Amino acid sequence: MPFTYLRALRIISNFTMKLRSGILLLLLVAGVMPYHLHAWGIKRFTSSRNFTLEYSLKSPLTSTGTKPALVVIISQTGYVLAKNSEDLRKTVHTLLYDKIGTEPILITPHIAPAPRQGGLRSHRMAHPPSKETQALIELLDQIKSGGNIDPSRIYIIGFSDAEFGVYDILQRRPELFAAAIPIKGGGDPRMAERLQNIAIWAHHGQDDMVDALAKLGNEARHTEARAFDVWNIPEQLTRELTWMLKQKQASATALPEKEEILLLSDEHATVSIQEKEQFHLYLLIGQSNMAGRGRPHKIDKKIHSRILMLDKHNTWQFAREPLHFDRRYSGVGPGFAFARELVAREQDIVVGLIPSAVGETTIQDWQKNSRSMFKGQSLYAAALFRAKKAEKFGTIKGVLWHQGESNNYLGGLQNYEALLIKLINDIRIDLQQEDLPFILGEIAESSRSRSRGDCKLNLILQTIPHKVNHTRLVSSAGLSGGLHFDTPSYRVLGIRYAREMMKVHQSASLK
Repeated sequence: MPFTYLRALRIISNFTMKLRSGILLLLLVAGVMPYHLHAWGIKRFTSSRNFTLEYSLKSPLTSTGTKPALVVIISQTGYVLAKNSEDLRKTVHTLLYDKIGTEPILITPHIAPAPRQGGLRSHRMAHPPSKETQALIELLDQIKSGGNIDPSRIYIIGFSDAEFGVYDILQRRPELFAAAIPIKGGGDPRMAERLQNIAIWAHHGQDDMVDALAKLGNEARHTEARAFDVWNIPEQLTRELTWMLKQKQASATALPEKEEILLLSDEHATVSIQEKEQFHLYLLIGQSNMAGRGRPHKIDKKIHSRILMLDKHNTWQFAREPLHFDRRYSGVGPGFAFARELVAREQDIVVGLIPSAVGETTIQDWQKNSRSMFKGQSLYAAALFRAKKAEKFGTIKGVLWHQGESNNYLGGLQNYEALLIKLINDIRIDLQQEDLPFILGEIAESSRSRSRGDCKLNLILQTIPHKVNHTRLVSSAGLSGGLHFDTPSYRVLGIRYAREMMKVHQSASLK
């Protein structure tokens, strides 16, 4: 036989024929769908993310009177080559019809885990899951809720790169599975606590996840294995399947108390968000002093487990400077210091920053009807798009605005007050929060000003809190730098923003 993988499938199929209890076998086989799905007819499952997963389901020809177990097998990619396609087709045909034809079988294509970071021993789980993984999870939920399988006997197996997929699914939905056999690959050791109640038999030369589980009291089995030799040991595979099918999850029918909205892991931190109210979101808009032009120091690169940022790909990451991406030279701004001050004061929240500022922009550029574009979108439209993307995971608690240098020093202060008030109202209407806190920041008192209070733009900003509810102004007094603040001043500015934001929240809570 050309591939050890095909030998493995035959071993599994031979073993399942010997079992008295039924098994629903879910095979995730890379590239074989064109050769056999026509025999059963292709079904399609559309996930909540509007991704269509093709699969085929063969019902059992006989009934044992008991509900079957469900075995999910995720294959390694790269086994289907043009020169071997005929051998593979024949082998799969034999497997499906001659070996386990009396058992129900569900087949889908290979399921790729979400993009990961790390090596073979472990990795950091990405968020959100890949569209294929999400579709598989939803399909399993549907199968389970149908009542035709034993919910306490759902198992999952995967080898090589598919082991990453096994751990990825286990970490996201541990309550679904009774046991797992991950072979060659790794999980996210920071997620080990979520797998404490799953029986695991891992195959790897070294496995950080097994080590992490052992520290938590999970007696996960571990077999040392050299590269690509695992499936060459039929008697060992039979032993593992025997062990696996004896495992039963006592509370398999119980759903988790709270399904996570967002789960993010890094080599230094892990955060789990279960309620949108727990995740406080802040939109950062304006020009270069909000985007940040300060020189980053070591502290600015250090992540905090309760501070996240929406990156330029609209994906949540642990925040680190530079937050913004409007220029290649973007640097430290007030946003990170703002978030650090908030989480220091409020222990039960996670802060999510939505960086959307763009340097060298005017108040006119930020109007809803402006034709000024940045990377194909108007500034207003781009900021609102990102805010609404973020809002799927949390609650928008306020807006930080710092802009005006372009208008103050290059002309264009006419109607500034009216345009800023219009911008505040438009954002509140479009985000459907009429009292959304809006914190403004004074610009730097540059050398162009003879004395403090000489800056015309700051004089205009000082009028806004008296005219618009739930707005406050952050002073730039005592901050150093020229047109742009220096790094220490950005940090002070961020703390001032946080304290003014908290004052607005406190006053709103008292009403």
